Parts: sequence; C-alpha cells; structure tokens
Amino acid sequence: MLARPYRTDIDDVYRRPDMPSWVGLLWPPRRMPARPASVAELERALADEHPRSSFTGSSANARSGRLGWYVARVATDVALPRTRARARLLWVDASAAAVAGALVLAFRGWFERLHALPLEVLLFVRSANVLYAAYASTLARRPGRTLRQIGGLVGANAVWVLVCLALVVRHGEHASVFGIAHLLGEAVFVGTLAVMEWDQRHRLAGTGA
Repeated sequence: MLARPYRTDIDDVYRRPDMPSWVGLLWPPRRMPARPASVAELERALADEHPRSSFTGSSANARSGRLGWYVARVATDVALPRTRARARLLWVDASAAAVAGALVLAFRGWFERLHALPLEVLLFVRSANVLYAAYASTLARRPGRTLRQIGGLVGANAVWVLVCLALVVRHGEHASVFGIAHLLGEAVFVGTLAVMEWDQRHRLAGTGA
C-alpha cells in the first residue's frame, strides 16, 4: 500500500491535555437531535465552505455525494459533545466531593469550632469525600462505564445521605446551627445528585441516547 502524504487518522481531541473540558457547557453545539439541520442548511454551509473544491458539480451524484459528506461531518460534530456531556455530571459530583474534603482538611480546626462537631466526625466526613471523589473521577475519565458502576455510585450517594442524617440525629443536641445546616445541605445536595445520576444512568453508561 502506498504511503499517503497526509494523515488518515486523528486522535481524540477531547482527551488532549489542553482541550477545555467545559466548552460544551458554555457553548453547546448549534445542531443536536432536538434541533436538526435541514437539507438546505447543509447544502448552503457546504457551498460556503467549499466554493471552488471538487465537491461542486451539477449532477445528482455529485450533489448526493457532497451532501452525504457534510451530513457525516455534522453527525461527528454532534456526537463528540454529546459523548463529553455524558461525563459532565460525574465530574460535577467528583469535584464537589473533592472540594468539600479539601476544605475540611485545610480548615478542620475552624470547622470544629464553627460546627461544634467532634474532630473525628469532621475527619470521617473528609475521608469519605476524598474516597468518593477518587472513585467518581475514575468513572468520569473512563470511556467504557457499566450500569453496575453507575449504580454503585448512586448507591454510595444514597448511603451518604443516610449517614448525614444519622450524624444530625447523633450530634444534633451539641452541634451548632452551622454544623446541622452543613450536614443537611450535604444530604440534600448528594441526594439530588443521586437522583440525577440514576435518571441519566443509561446515558452515563453509554447504553442510551
């Protein structure tokens, strides 16, 4: 086979270290399955991009060929942001747990005085957040996630809601208003994430649209 003077493959641009991770959130794609492009728009965009290329022609075959080429390109442009968006919820979950754990670690003395909670409780919360962030970020980076793995993540969130409520009951008499609000707020936030991840479990696992 003759060597070609140009590249015939391309790496996954969304795995490049310098690729912004939140582009799809800030600037969502113009065309999605809910907002498809019409045939006229595809032909007009193709003509604007290749005004003097070999794709121009008047025959039906040329018209069909250049339209099919552009449809394939639009499908690729839509599929890449959608694939990236599947992991966005997991990154939010992992980032929130990591930030919570880092804050408790950095200001554990201040949190102990503000929340009026025992230091061992704060260290337990910090350790759980760090371990959870490690697991969630591992899933977010993994392209081939399974429904069982997503279910385990949802289950961990549900268990943590119960743990937070149990800590409120156990230390409610001695904890300050800030301590109780912290635990209840974390329970509500984590519970909301669990509901969202369960609702999107097929998309997060790559088994649904």
